[in-house]
Amino acid sequence: MENKNGQEFYTDAHLSKCIEIPIYTVTEGLNKFVKFKGLLTENVESTPFYVDGYLIIDEARVTQTGEDEYEDTLVRAKCSKYCSRPELENNSYIVSMPFIIEEAFISYSEFKIALDKFGIPLINEAESIQTKDFNYDVSLVNRKSNFTLEDAAKIAANIYSTDQNEITSQLPHPLKNHYMELLSDCIKGTNQDDFKLHTLELWCSYYEEFGDRYSKTYENGTYLKQKAVLDYQLTIISKREFLRWCEYENVDTGLTYELKLFEESIEELKAENEKLKTKIRPQGFQQAPPTKPDNKNSEKIDLLNREIEQLTEELNLLKERSFPIMTSHLKAALSAQKKHWVEYDINHLPLQKNIQQHIQEILNIKLTTDNRLSKSLCVAIQPDDIKR
Repeated sequence: MENKNGQEFYTDAHLSKCIEIPIYTVTEGLNKFVKFKGLLTENVESTPFYVDGYLIIDEARVTQTGEDEYEDTLVRAKCSKYCSRPELENNSYIVSMPFIIEEAFISYSEFKIALDKFGIPLINEAESIQTKDFNYDVSLVNRKSNFTLEDAAKIAANIYSTDQNEITSQLPHPLKNHYMELLSDCIKGTNQDDFKLHTLELWCSYYEEFGDRYSKTYENGTYLKQKAVLDYQLTIISKREFLRWCEYENVDTGLTYELKLFEESIEELKAENEKLKTKIRPQGFQQAPPTKPDNKNSEKIDLLNREIEQLTEELNLLKERSFPIMTSHLKAALSAQKKHWVEYDINHLPLQKNIQQHIQEILNIKLTTDNRLSKSLCVAIQPDDIKR
């Protein structure tokens, strides 16, 4: 509801929060605006022209669409300074095509002029009030750091309740199910825009052979297949990720995220200091006199440090699970090592001819035990502690 002059248009329901008396006592004689996009014309014979923006409702027609169901149709409208044709301000025109008035607005500037005229105090500025009514206490929910997937969907659908005795929030709701599907797609990594939503805890539901349901946890950030069924009660996302998703889906929840830094208490710092002292010097421990350096111990320490560096390097390579640039030869070698060496029996070592054959089949080359390439790869993937 913004225009070039900022936040200007509000509904009756919204402005009613700004004063302490019934809103109609102020808005009765004020212009009612509608957000319009369409064609206007001076009469049935003149050429229509396009207008975009906020127009004043000059004439409307009420039409019954069903039992106890009605809708307002805009018949004539006046251009205002808040539309794309401000030079036509206060001129009344016929609406060329049927236009349903879904919501009527009031100019905040005109509203404040009316308040001054009647001497009515303004208890709240309109900008400080939520433009959307939420079913939950926004300030209370905003203090939460994490949400289950089900609660996140309820908040998005505006059916979440901070009242634990609220029964309606537990009932099936089409909008909640819709948001559950959108959240699930983003968590699985199957969203059409490749928008990935990261979880704090990721759980999927499964059914055993006899129909019993159970859930299985996955590493956070895992990409799942579309057919995977998330456990909505166990899967948890942070408020920060949820709000990132809300921004992507253009969902207004009223929630905000602000990174706040809190100073640690003196008592906590003292306790942490004592804990560190205990680890360094246990109770009853007397500091031993300095000893002469032991060359043998130094050699052992150096050896251990080198082994640690080597294992760390290997671990980092294993985490990547593949080479930066994968070639057909590397792919064949990795496949053969995974099949023959990952869980080998020291008493029954895999035959080299079988490993060579595996490599040659992947590379689609002629099967022969004399092939130099497969021999070299066969030796390269063999564990270092195997000698034969």
